[in-house]
Amino acid sequence: MNTATAALSITTSIVTSIVTVPAFGFTADSIEGGHDLYQQAHSLLDQIPGSCDAQTCDHLTNSISAELDAIEGQLVESGYDRSRIDSFIAHLEASVKQTITLLADDENTLREAIRKPEVFRRYVLAQSASTRQDYAPGELQYLDALLGSVAQEYLTLAPASPHFKHTALERTITALTQTSHQHTAEDPTRIIGEDHLSRLAERSSLADTYVQTGRLDEAITLYEQVLEDYARVLGENHPQTLSACNDLASCYQEAGRLDEAITLFEQVITDSTRIFGDDHPNTLTLRNNLANCHLQAGRFVEAIQLYEQAATGRARVLGEDHPLTLSTRNSLADAYESAGRRVEAIQLYEQVATGRARVLGEDHPLTLSTRNNLAYTYNAVGRLDEAIALYEQVATDRARVLGDNHPHTLNTHNNLADAYESAGRLDEAIALYEQVVKGQTSVLGPDHPRTLATRHSLAYAYASAERLDEAITLYEQVAQDQARVLGTDHPRTLTTLNNIAYTYRSVGRLPEATTLYEQVMKDQIRILGDNHPGTYNTRRELADSYREAGRTDESIALYEQLLVSSQRVLGDDHPFTMAMCEELEDVRRELKQRDNPSAD
Repeated sequence: MNTATAALSITTSIVTSIVTVPAFGFTADSIEGGHDLYQQAHSLLDQIPGSCDAQTCDHLTNSISAELDAIEGQLVESGYDRSRIDSFIAHLEASVKQTITLLADDENTLREAIRKPEVFRRYVLAQSASTRQDYAPGELQYLDALLGSVAQEYLTLAPASPHFKHTALERTITALTQTSHQHTAEDPTRIIGEDHLSRLAERSSLADTYVQTGRLDEAITLYEQVLEDYARVLGENHPQTLSACNDLASCYQEAGRLDEAITLFEQVITDSTRIFGDDHPNTLTLRNNLANCHLQAGRFVEAIQLYEQAATGRARVLGEDHPLTLSTRNSLADAYESAGRRVEAIQLYEQVATGRARVLGEDHPLTLSTRNNLAYTYNAVGRLDEAIALYEQVATDRARVLGDNHPHTLNTHNNLADAYESAGRLDEAIALYEQVVKGQTSVLGPDHPRTLATRHSLAYAYASAERLDEAITLYEQVAQDQARVLGTDHPRTLTTLNNIAYTYRSVGRLPEATTLYEQVMKDQIRILGDNHPGTYNTRRELADSYREAGRTDESIALYEQLLVSSQRVLGDDHPFTMAMCEELEDVRRELKQRDNPSAD
């Protein structure tokens, strides 16, 4: 993607966002301005033969034309202050250009802005703070809506070159300034209502905040309403409506409602492919998000296939070193690791870590994230010394870059505690888990899902250290809190119940353990499906429980079911499949010896 292509995308996005809001009460002057900006887009098209496929160009052309035609017949004459609007547009131009210039001089800050449009927008607002007092609230909302459109499109599409960013944005803003016929009403506060795009954006941001603070039910309710409103105001096929669909699907995923999430992701991918095409950055992002959901659901084959498609598409469209290409490859490595393909996972993590360090910098949060994941896989394959050394380095770097109590720093400390536990350094693990729980409780709150997850890990460590009464007490508290915060059917709640059953077994409470295993397995099959890793694990432990209770026939039947299923889903070489082979051989040998004690 070159400069002109990105500038075209930004320009057309601005046209659409401006011209498709009838509440502003546009006059013939605004239509003239819309057409002028539309011509600017055409001039950009002329400069990029071959770099934008005909279908996409036709769609953009037809979409903008249709929007202009639809609004043209609805406009009425209103009072406007032309000089004030000219000043308004000039203010936008100056603020954004100044921000880009400053960011281009500060490489680290520029990289941070690339990661999230809202960060870029915040920088612009900081630059314009002294002059914002000259505008009425309604005018500021209009300015911020324009700025949001620029930031979203610009930072989504722009490659890693600072020169690109400056050139693309300057061309786009110049086009906007040259056609400064866009007007707001004389009394802009009069027209700002709940359906205004800025208000919808605010409500979407509030839903984001609910997610970040673990208030998932509230987030889902708000996302569902925002999606409905976007579809009604902008239409089912508007990019913002599709974005709202993605947000809702992601929230379903976070809440453990995976079937709903997958269904919605599949729907929005179909719409995005139809509207924008297979290789549009939005379509590729959605395909990546669907892969994430399949991975969480334990559907490793589907996840890996989608990740590989998204990685190939992003490399072709955005480039091998684009941050989004590297992000998808990082996720593909996650999928390899979950599927037991750990050699491939390590190789890919190492490649991504190198690429991110080269493109983003050694200290960039995403570089540190990949190194954290690499350490996790070292731990999974038993390379404990390497895992611990890398975790300790990442923890030090994250504390220096992000702060001691940043959630990412706390997450690495949590992972380091897990590695200590794997290495048998239980006292260090428990002390570190307790420290992380304290930090997460302070920063995120006691009911945040990450805090609950670390408390679960601490209970597991207590059990590993034979502090079984403490483990059971904490597990039961966590299960109660997870059921209240996440729901009784959430996968993490069921995992905690599974671990409670395991600990019951450890203290000799076998009947309670077996009953709880049976209930958890039924719920996991109902919610997650037969082939989810969590379901596999519970069925295996239930088989172990039957075996301990002398219910050998039931144990063998369950082991056999697991082996056939894992061979089909995971493959013969997956660690779980091989473990099931060994378990089944052992229990059959025990049965043979029981029935014929004299046999070898």
